Amino acid sequence: MSGILVVEAGGKRFGVPVDEVREAARLGRVAPLPGGLATYAGLAIVRGQPLGVFDLGMALTGQRAEPNGLLVVLHDGPNALLVDRIEGIEPEPEGALTQSGACLLNLTKVFEMGI
Repeated sequence: MSGILVVEAGGKRFGVPVDEVREAARLGRVAPLPGGLATYAGLAIVRGQPLGVFDLGMALTGQRAEPNGLLVVLHDGPNALLVDRIEGIEPEPEGALTQSGACLLNLTKVFEMGI
């Protein structure tokens, strides 16, 4: 792992391995899917590609993302994480990271970063 992209979602800080991130994008229109999981915000179009959008705050803290949040677009599969803000990239901590949320439905590893 070359670093951790630190994001805020649901009032907490989380980290996503940089190697698993394709890009960050502004949140445009998200089309909700009727009957979908509460953690699934819906579908968004980024660079002409439809992406499944998962609300990271809702999934890991029970709080929905802010309406002007950002998308963290993942390399594997057409998926993105909806976050409140992106803080930046930090080196991987020397100590063990605590993995959160059962790998968020097997999309990616998400680590709780603490305060």
